[in-house]
Amino acid sequence: MSRRLETVRRLNPEIIEDIRVGLIPPGSARSLARLPECNQVEMAAAIQRDGLKVEEIQRLIGLWCRAESPEEKRFIVESSRKVLELAGADCPVEPSPLPSHLHGFHKTVESLERIARLLKHRSMRGLGAMSSESQTSLTQSIKAAESLCREAISLAHSALNR
Repeated sequence: MSRRLETVRRLNPEIIEDIRVGLIPPGSARSLARLPECNQVEMAAAIQRDGLKVEEIQRLIGLWCRAESPEEKRFIVESSRKVLELAGADCPVEPSPLPSHLHGFHKTVESLERIARLLKHRSMRGLGAMSSESQTSLTQSIKAAESLCREAISLAHSALNR
């Protein structure tokens, strides 16, 4: 059996979907497959939350696998960025080209991009049959989200040009 097929068989289906739609880097699949399936989703959430790169994911999962207690493992997942920093020279983190006061803004933009990819993917798959009430409710939600996103993106552009 190929290594790739074995990796896919050990991954939680949610992880496969997240990789497929670009929420998690594809090169992280083998590392995530090292984790028990019940822990993969929470690690994937940390990866998305902190925008981790494949190399960082590999190091973080290595640290998680070496952790001895459930508390240590929970800390690794909940504070992945901090854990990578604390690991120091053995676990270098690529410095950000942005000043620290812009990190939150940047992470918000990256989150919006990931959500847009996921919405695109789910929309392309189709929604299936639905009642007229469901269609009306979804239409209202889409219009409200579209309006808010347009306004937020416009304000972000304005903030960049000040």
